[in-house]
Amino acid sequence: YSNTLKTVADTSDEMQEVLLCCLFQCWRNNHLRIIILVDKMLKMQILDCGVVISWIFSESLRSENDRQWIWEVLNTALERLSRHIHKVAHDVKILQKRVDRQKAENEEMEDGDAKTREQEELEQQQEKLENLKDFQKSLFLDVLHKFTVLLTEFIVHCETEGTDFRTPYFAWINGRFKQIFLMHGADLHEFTGDLRRELFSSSDIDPNVLETFQQFVALRE
Repeated sequence: YSNTLKTVADTSDEMQEVLLCCLFQCWRNNHLRIIILVDKMLKMQILDCGVVISWIFSESLRSENDRQWIWEVLNTALERLSRHIHKVAHDVKILQKRVDRQKAENEEMEDGDAKTREQEELEQQQEKLENLKDFQKSLFLDVLHKFTVLLTEFIVHCETEGTDFRTPYFAWINGRFKQIFLMHGADLHEFTGDLRRELFSSSDIDPNVLETFQQFVALRE
């Protein structure tokens, strides 16, 4: 049914969310099945990483926040995108070497179009890589922002109720927050400046939440 699913998913992001909701309703008691199917559909480009992440943090899955499977799906989506970027970056390096070698040879080529094609392909791949990295940065910003909002709102709620926010729930969600930095540290390191400037400089973020980012930065210094 891959062609059918692809046709449905390509209609809109909303249809991808419907597909994910149907998947959850069918396999809600078999979390491993959901993890595998989402990963397969990401690999086949039926689902978009951004849609999967929006679904993970949606109200419909709020009751699943204390389950490990949704965070595995989240990290799978981020890792799938990272592997794709590394593959494109590898292709760019190979093409760059070919173009550089052709220039170094500095000799007449019978097939002048072949050189032009490789240069054009290199430019296309470089543009693709740049777009993918921009998308990855936006995705990380979105994920980390959602975590900061979730944790900060919980702290504010506890303070309003006059209770201690240091509960098992807070420890669990904060642990998943830290896991993002640990699992995707190499990729996140490239965007440290953007993360600090666009997200973690906000005064709305509780210091207890900001501490995780500060610890991540300290590890890289």
